[in-house]
Amino acid sequence: MKERGQWFLQGSEDVVVVSNGVKLLVLEASLVNQKMLQQFACVHTSGRTLFQHRSCSQVVTLTAALQQSGYCMKAVLPFSGNLDLRSAPNPPAIQLVDWFCDTFPADSSYGSQLVGEALVY
Repeated sequence: MKERGQWFLQGSEDVVVVSNGVKLLVLEASLVNQKMLQQFACVHTSGRTLFQHRSCSQVVTLTAALQQSGYCMKAVLPFSGNLDLRSAPNPPAIQLVDWFCDTFPADSSYGSQLVGEALVY
């Protein structure tokens, strides 16, 4: 994806892969997730995975981007990693993939996180 300059890849009819240059988001092709991808571009800034609105100057978190796209937020706290994304009362069917990817983390502080250290090249 990086060599070809792609940020979006349709894995199958049900799976979408989005790259922000550092991390991958693997999403189910649900109506809310597709609407979010039409309204927002995924960016990586200062170690944070954020979403930039395509038509206005707004940069928001994944939780806010989902809510603005019609997602019914039932979780108490905003999403911070894979454990939160999977164990929410109404999971958004999103998996975060990076070097620290852990499919079944024991704690929300382990595995891939939406906020982390800024990468220095």
